[in-house]
Amino acid sequence: MLPVVCIPARMNSSRLPKKMLADIGGKPMIVHLVENIAKDSVYPIFVATDHLDILAVLSGIQNISTVMTKDTYESGSDRICALLQEVDPQKKFDVIINLQGDMPFVSSSLILEVLKSLEEKDTDLGTLVAPLSVDFVHEKSRVKVACGFRDNQKNTRALYFSRNVIPHGQEFWEHIGIYAWRRNSLERFVKEQPTVLEKQERLEQLRALESGMKVVCRRIKEAPIAVDVAQDLERARLIFAQKKDT
Repeated sequence: MLPVVCIPARMNSSRLPKKMLADIGGKPMIVHLVENIAKDSVYPIFVATDHLDILAVLSGIQNISTVMTKDTYESGSDRICALLQEVDPQKKFDVIINLQGDMPFVSSSLILEVLKSLEEKDTDLGTLVAPLSVDFVHEKSRVKVACGFRDNQKNTRALYFSRNVIPHGQEFWEHIGIYAWRRNSLERFVKEQPTVLEKQERLEQLRALESGMKVVCRRIKEAPIAVDVAQDLERARLIFAQKKDT
């Protein structure tokens, strides 16, 4: 495999406007993420953005490349495909890591973990999950996954994703917004029209399932914080302040 890390960073967000530039401890959220990944990643890193303000705050960060894309793409997957057509038309990179720009404290170790979800050659898309406390299962911003792990099994197939509580029971898995795509699968995915369930749940990974793709989840111990709504942003600021004080 020859992976590349792609970070889609659009300015507009329906639930938290301009969240890529949201201040956390004196730095925009997207800067926290990119600096964390860039300092020890062994793979090339590209940020695809639709706004000059995001481009500006990322200027000067070493070991990354930034590319402007149109603001009309409907999903991060579409934006990444446009990025790849520009920076790698020869298709040298065959595994695409789609890293969401709203996880400020993600480390590059999770990139290595998500790559392990592609151990089986027929896997189209790999992603990460972590145990979710029952205290948070009703939060719509926490995406739940229907999947089951046997004994010490690390990888298993995803059956469904939802913002609602699934499955019924006492064990819940939270989806983490890091994806490992086979490049040909990603290109096939963006050619598909948004599906019924995808529109209902507002989760594009359901398009992959509805299109018959094999989606594999790899479990990790704890999910990094993802900023989806204002409450998440306040929690991220608190976490950063606590880290700074220790």
